[in-house]
Amino acid sequence: DYITAVGQRYKGRIRNYEIWNEPNDPTYYAGTVPQLVQLTQEAYTILKSIDPANTVVAPVPYAAGYLDQLLQAGIASSIDVIPFHFYTYALAPETIGPSIANVRLVMAKNGVANMPFWDTEGASGDTTVSELQGAAYIVRRYLVDLAYGSARYDWYTWSKGSTFCAATEENDPRQLTKAGVAFGILQRWLTGASLNGVTIDAAGTWQTSFTLAGGAAAMIVWNP
Repeated sequence: DYITAVGQRYKGRIRNYEIWNEPNDPTYYAGTVPQLVQLTQEAYTILKSIDPANTVVAPVPYAAGYLDQLLQAGIASSIDVIPFHFYTYALAPETIGPSIANVRLVMAKNGVANMPFWDTEGASGDTTVSELQGAAYIVRRYLVDLAYGSARYDWYTWSKGSTFCAATEENDPRQLTKAGVAFGILQRWLTGASLNGVTIDAAGTWQTSFTLAGGAAAMIVWNP
């Protein structure tokens, strides 16, 4: 009844429904994996019947082993997207690469390597990073996620900064930090662009090549 009410109320306005937040954490979920799979199956059926264009995103863990359990239990037949949450805290954004690669291996193991993969919550930096470092982190984090196959990445969260993300705004929420400004610049670079390839050389230099929205070739290059 609840899912029906939500789906009907927001039909045509909300398109993406993520079924549960971090169910591997007992803070958020106390049931079993089979129960969560059943919940997802029922939600999928209801949301698709309300609007076939709705996208159903799997319950999103932050532990690859839990994702493996969900896939082993057959959740893939009732979802359109596999999500995950990644944080690097004070570590550089590039350190998230192996964790994303590990999740992609779990997907491949369970026969869903080609299903869309979204990083629906994550960030880099914390209250100890400088404004300039925060600006570098937010840009590089989006690029690292893109390089490792995230079709969507949602920075968490737009705020004054915390123990798990660099600040994007000052104490006055109308005033952006350097990271907030950098986000806008990156958005202008990447909107309508397509990624052509990524290389990382022995010195740790990243080269990401793009075709921009207007058709021009471009590269973003950095070394952590």
